[in-house]
Formats: sequence, C-alpha cells, structure tokens
Amino acid sequence: MDELPRVPTAVDLHWLAMVAARGHTTETDLLGALLLSAVRADADVLPSAERLLADAEPRLWLSLDRSIRRAWDRAPDWSATVAGRLEDRTDATPLELVLAACHPDGRVREVAVGRLAELRHQLGPPVLALRAADWVPEVRDLARRACERLLGTGRGTAALAPVARALRDRRDGGWLAARLTGADTPR
Repeated sequence: MDELPRVPTAVDLHWLAMVAARGHTTETDLLGALLLSAVRADADVLPSAERLLADAEPRLWLSLDRSIRRAWDRAPDWSATVAGRLEDRTDATPLELVLAACHPDGRVREVAVGRLAELRHQLGPPVLALRAADWVPEVRDLARRACERLLGTGRGTAALAPVARALRDRRDGGWLAARLTGADTPR
C-alpha cells in the first residue's frame, strides 16, 4: 500500500522547492514525495510541478534525484503501475517520465530515459544529464547517447551544462562536463 502525502497545491510545491534549494534534506524528501503525489492527481497541479522542475537549480536536481528514489519506496503500488505503463508504451506526461527516470529500479530508469530522449521537452535535459552519471551502465550509456544527440542540435549545451557541472565530481559524473568543455572524456 502506498504511503504518499496528500496531493500538494502549487503553493506547497513552490515553498518546499525554495527551502529544499537551500539544502534542507527533510524538505527535499517531502518535495520528492509530493511530486509523486502530484503526478497521480488531477492535472491542475502538474503545470506548477513542471515549472518548478524547469526552473530548478542543479543542486536541487541532485538532491531531488535521491529524494524521489526514496519516495518511490513508499509507493510500491504506484511504482508497479508506472513500470507497467512505461513497458506498455502508454502515454506519460513529462513529469511522469522525469519521476520514473529517478526510480530505484534501473530497468524503469532505462525506459524512462529512452522516452525522455524522444520527447524533446524542457524537463528532459537535466534528467538526461543526471542519468549520464547513472551507476547502471545501460542507463548511463542510453543517457549519454541522448546527451550527444542534444549537443549535436546546438541547444543542448545550455540545457545540459548546469547539471553537468554539478555532477563532475560524482563517480561517472565527469563525462558530460568534459564533453561540454572539449576536455578528454573520462569513462
């Protein structure tokens, strides 16, 4: 049985994002759980959640990656539903794909990354940058190929650079930062 908080309001999301951006782990964890709750709700709060993530600083993206992963553990029913929908190629909102790309199961992350790469939505690049440093090689390689395609379009550098710089000290995180600067690319 899922143990997610109530569906948030846009004000809830905005306030928590401001506090979480300052590095408050408890609020970041709550924000991750509220985003999972929001995506299951009616569409009223989805634009606010997407706007919040589109404007998120790289530091918040890194924190949310961990927090959303932990929140999925509190939502096993929703997790199974999302995994099934991704496998069946059922339509998913950009927010659903972002949240699935932060799932604890590498197979779910891999499918979500593939769908995000096809989507060409403003929420895709930060998550693709995160997944380009993923610990699962299949997820990491797929995200890196998507990042390469984005860089080839000319719009990718600005979209990928903030999170890439924030990730450069993380294990497997230097690849994209090096790719953006033209330095030797670490594996």
